Parts: sequence; structure tokens; C-alpha cells
Amino acid sequence: MKFSRASSNYPYACTRVRAKRRFLIHKDEYLRLSVMDNPGISRYIGESQYKTEIEELSSDFSGADLVERATNANLAKTYNQIMTFCEGQLKALVSHYLGKVDVWNIKTIIRGKFHKADAEEIIKELTPSGIMKVAKLEELARMSSIPEVIGGLKGTPYHHSLEKALRNIGESATITTLITFENEIDKAYYATLIASASEVKSRSTALFLNFIKKEIDIENLTTLMKIKFDLILHDKGINDPEQYMIPGGGELKDVGLKALLASTSYSQFIGELQRFSFYEDIAEASEHVEEKMTLNEMTRQAEKHLLKQADKFAKVYPLSVLPILNYLILKKIEVDNLRIIARGKESGLDIDTIRGLLVV
Repeated sequence: MKFSRASSNYPYACTRVRAKRRFLIHKDEYLRLSVMDNPGISRYIGESQYKTEIEELSSDFSGADLVERATNANLAKTYNQIMTFCEGQLKALVSHYLGKVDVWNIKTIIRGKFHKADAEEIIKELTPSGIMKVAKLEELARMSSIPEVIGGLKGTPYHHSLEKALRNIGESATITTLITFENEIDKAYYATLIASASEVKSRSTALFLNFIKKEIDIENLTTLMKIKFDLILHDKGINDPEQYMIPGGGELKDVGLKALLASTSYSQFIGELQRFSFYEDIAEASEHVEEKMTLNEMTRQAEKHLLKQADKFAKVYPLSVLPILNYLILKKIEVDNLRIIARGKESGLDIDTIRGLLVV
């Protein structure tokens, strides 16, 4: 869908999204869900906006599988509904942003091939609400190898960079290989998103691009933390970490980014982070990383920072694309939280651990 100056229906679309936001699960509900077993979780969400999906899938699935399938189906339905709310340039902005769903699906297919998963199992994990057609996704899932999948992506924004990465890597199949492919997919998504939104100069596209830059910053921050965590705390480094950075961020770029990449101790890394606006929200969590030897709390706080910014932007510009992007993010986090609780219960994790993994 190309960008244009066609009229958009911001008041109507934003009103519809505000109405849907009232049905999102609240923080205290997650606390209740975390003490339930999986049948109880299914019953609970089966009385909410997930009712139709739980009823339709309960004869084929149970436990954590039922929660995952139902929430995934509901997410796809919700995203498709929101697309029907939008018109003109707004529809184009939302459609391009939901190219993120294609990113999730392509990564799922490539991970499935990496782990030699059955094609039908891969297909069940897909979210059919992006730009790519369901038939194309299923065709990719049924291909026999990662190189074949990459070839099947010809004509999409992801083919060229993945093909180049494949030539550089060769036929090796390691976790590092998988990370490289996923990183190239992210880069291609954001490059396409920025280029498309930049075609038309308007207040809407300017607001959209400002938020995308913030999102890229948080993506890069999370990647940087993982790189430095492995290098500094586990003495495991990667060659040329700059290649894993997504171009186009707002703050994490140029001299500041290079200083972070060059840091050789954890204290130096944290010291360099203090110059950025997001530091305040991750400061407390950063103090416990070395002690706990885990990044979970810090990455969770980084994600919460993005949520806070999205909510702030949505309130400042209530009749823009931002309230809609905010809701899309909140809905995805809700689905992720429900899956974390269900899989945590299935794996026997204690309540505190499960709650610690949630973004609320």
C-alpha cells in the first residue's frame, strides 16, 4: 500500500481503538492469572475478548497450547479489524507498521527450518495479519530448507539482504547464523518502513517516523545489552558488533553509539548509557545485572520505556496514528504476557519468576 495525501479518518479510527483498549487485561488481572493453572487461565480468558477463539480451538488443543493458539488467532483478528477502521494515509501507515507481523512470521519459518520442525507445526505458529498473504506464508513453511525459504522471499524487502547473508555464511547452521538472519530481517523491515513513510511529507508521517526512531533505539539498546552482557560478563564476544545495529535510530547513533560499542567494562557501558533519555527508566535494573547475572529485568524495563513513550505520544497527539500504534503494541504485549504465564505454568516456574517476566 503506497502512501498518499488521501484523506484519513483519524477521529473515527482513534475512537474505535480507544473503545477496544478498555478490554485489555489490567495489571491486577495478570496477578490473578499467575496463580491459576492452565485450565483456569483458559476459562478466565474464555470469558473475555478471547471467548470465540477459546471455544473454537478447545476441542483440538488444551493447556498452554490452547492459550497460545487462541491468543494468536485473536491477535490476527484484532489487527485485521483495525485495518478496516482506517482510511487513506492512516491506513497506509498502519499497514506498513503491521509489516512487523511479516517479520515475526518469516522469523518463525526460518527458526522452524533451523530446528527441523514439521511444516504444519510452523503454520500453526503464524499470525496471518501482515502484508504477506496466508497462501504465501504456508508455501514458505512447506519449503525444505532455509536457503529455499530465502529464495521464496524474492520480490519482498527481505530477500536481498538475506540472500547476501546466506552467501557470506555458506551452508553452516549455527545459532549465530540464525541471529544473523533475524537481524537482517529487522534491518530490512525498518529500512522499508522509513523509506516508505518518508515519501510523503506530512504531520502524520513526521509523528510516525519520530516514534519509529524511538522503537529502533530500544531494539538497538536491547541488542547492545545482550552483546555487552555476553562479552563482559561471560567473556563471549562477537566480531563487529556494529553490524547488528539497525540504522535509523533517533538517539543511539553516531558518537554515542560508537562509545557504547567500544566500552570494555560493564561500568563503562552503563556510564555511556547515562547520556540517553531512556537511562532513567533502566537505571535501577542496570544495578542488579552483575549480581543476578541476567538481563531479564533490564530488557523488560527497556520495553516498558517504549510503552511509556508510546502512551505519552498518544495522549499528546490523540487524533493521529500514535494512539493506534500504541494499542497495537499493547495488544501484542498482552498476548505475549498470556503466553508467558501459560508456558511458565506448564514448565513449573514459580509465581515470582513468572511475574518477573511479564511486561505490565
